[in-house]
Amino acid sequence: MSIAAESGDWSCGESGSVTVPDIHEALTSSVSAKNKLLPAYRRNLASGAQVWLLLYSTVAVSRSMPIPQGIEEWRFCFDFDRVFWFACLENRFVEIRG
Repeated sequence: MSIAAESGDWSCGESGSVTVPDIHEALTSSVSAKNKLLPAYRRNLASGAQVWLLLYSTVAVSRSMPIPQGIEEWRFCFDFDRVFWFACLENRFVEIRG
């Protein structure tokens, strides 16, 4: 955060950034946490039922969380049948690969 008084006018601003490694780490953590719950989910479903995971970032996340270029090539370890990530501000979703 910066606050400055130049020419008698006050101004302030805030900056922050999200890096691609930050996004990868956040996705890894989220998928891993939900993956631990998957056996309980499956116990409550009919045999053979698919379980999909939807992750999302909303406007409540500061400046949302952008979907990085090339995410389609990333691989994560999970036992879900499919995993998706939806970014609200971009109005876009992408399938996360296992």
